[in-house]
Amino acid sequence: MPQEEFMLLYEPIHQQLALYCRAISKIKEDAEDLMNETILISFQNFQSLKDRKAFKYYCFKIPSNLNKRLMSKNRVQYKPAELWPDVEANDISAEILVDYGIIYKEIMQLPIKTSEALILHFISDLSYEDIREIQGGSLSSVKMRIQRGKDKLLQQFSKERDLKVVLTAILL
Repeated sequence: MPQEEFMLLYEPIHQQLALYCRAISKIKEDAEDLMNETILISFQNFQSLKDRKAFKYYCFKIPSNLNKRLMSKNRVQYKPAELWPDVEANDISAEILVDYGIIYKEIMQLPIKTSEALILHFISDLSYEDIREIQGGSLSSVKMRIQRGKDKLLQQFSKERDLKVVLTAILL
């Protein structure tokens, strides 16, 4: 049955995909809408997917493309304080919230493929190969995007700061 097969493939990637949608969206409601739209589109087109091994990459391309279209239509800028108003419920310190707002703003100012690669790697915890499958191009270009993005961010912040800890603390 297509629904059962879909769920078998979808369930292992749900958490990573949810983190990715949340990270690329400006506000929580947009992330939820993006996630719901992604699930709907991926299920509706599941039968036409020829290679089931590509399901994970297909699912990550959907929110990426939807978000790019949305961002090009709505050039809305949010203040860091408006991002993720519900995170205080996660018992995260005010210092980390401020750090997150600053880091998030800097990530979103990077070129789109670079910010997307950083989010996929550090937040969704995908491998370089997974990111290559999602973004296309070569493995070395993915590694280069991530390294350049990290270098750019580290120019802005202390080298002792662990970006993954700060980012994932907010999104969990």
